[in-house]
Amino acid sequence: MEICEGWQADVASSCHPRTEAHGTFPSNLSFTGVILLATTISEHNYVALLNETHLKPTDRPKFPGYYIYRQDDANEDGRVIRGLVVLVKRRVLHQPLPNIQLESLTALGVEISTFGHSLRLYAVYRPPASILKTADLTRLLLAAPDSAIVAAGDWNCKHQAWNSCISNTAGNRLLRHAESNDYAVTGPDTPTHYPDNPNQTPDVIDLAVHKGLDARPQLEVLLDEMQSDHQPVLLTIARRPIALQPPTPRPKVDWEQFEDSLQNSTPSRPILEPKDVDELTVELTCAIQMALAEASHPPRQNRLPKTHPRLANLLREKRLLRKRWRRTRDPAIKTKLNALCEEVKAEVRHDSTQHWERRIAEASGDWASLHKLCRELSTIRYPICQSRAQYQLETELFQSSCEISCDNAMLIGKSLYSLMAWY
Repeated sequence: MEICEGWQADVASSCHPRTEAHGTFPSNLSFTGVILLATTISEHNYVALLNETHLKPTDRPKFPGYYIYRQDDANEDGRVIRGLVVLVKRRVLHQPLPNIQLESLTALGVEISTFGHSLRLYAVYRPPASILKTADLTRLLLAAPDSAIVAAGDWNCKHQAWNSCISNTAGNRLLRHAESNDYAVTGPDTPTHYPDNPNQTPDVIDLAVHKGLDARPQLEVLLDEMQSDHQPVLLTIARRPIALQPPTPRPKVDWEQFEDSLQNSTPSRPILEPKDVDELTVELTCAIQMALAEASHPPRQNRLPKTHPRLANLLREKRLLRKRWRRTRDPAIKTKLNALCEEVKAEVRHDSTQHWERRIAEASGDWASLHKLCRELSTIRYPICQSRAQYQLETELFQSSCEISCDNAMLIGKSLYSLMAWY
């Protein structure tokens, strides 16, 4: 579950939640490390646990619709290593958990509120060279006996109990500690790590360690769109977190149309009795409400542009070729896969250029359309220029004040000259 160091720009420009504001959310908790997060995090909701992010302190990744919690790490030379990120859907009730001091692994967690229970979720990473210590497992998994806990990530622990091909020392130690302390370790059915070295076998090292759940969670390896050696894993839990209802979208009001409608429908008649005041008030209120309803329009929904058919075919072909390379490890297939990836990148750049040219062509030569295009591309609020009449008025006022000042100065000078002559 790794993220390469150049992923921030791709995510900031393409990661937009695709779930409708009023749609029902599935009971999914995903932890993934793919580069193309727009197609993974936005489709599988609630929480995403990322590790090996390699983020620098100056990096500011953006995930629209999510709260971001991060824990960066660096070695003695200042080089960025490891790193954890937890993404939580904005409408989910949650709170960040305090950092736990661990020696053999790193963890970053949040606590979400389910119906009548609390669920703690941790993004976990254990370096392959570190020796797994049981004291760290106790601090992480047994510190809150009344809460359900899920610690998911790259554990680098192998054992046949969770579908690994072989067993290592860390896997045996994790299994013994789990059996003696009444918690479980779950892994997917298919490998999650595909080493770059062809002599090494793909294996399951991305795990979910959990306790206190009503049922065993389901893990599914998702299709990796990019060339990461770790596959994203979808973790499904039976519990549903408490979610806030999204606010009702505010309609856009055409105030000029509202003014015209109100002028045509405003009641006016002489008031002869006190009851006429009440009746006229009711009629005026109804007229205002009707004019506001006629001038209100639903807000425009920003939808993602559809993928070009040629680009969709290239992505489909790349997925098939990547699966074939994983099965055979044929260098010739790897060469074709790299060439196809370069072709996909070129097609994406070409599609972006064509979209930009269409936006420029849609803008006509008048000032209103150009100003609208500039406002859509920039969030900077420019100062409003003064009108010519207001500028001329301020100029005349300044000129008058200067003339008054000059006249006063001349009077003072004449008075001083007369006083000196008298002496």
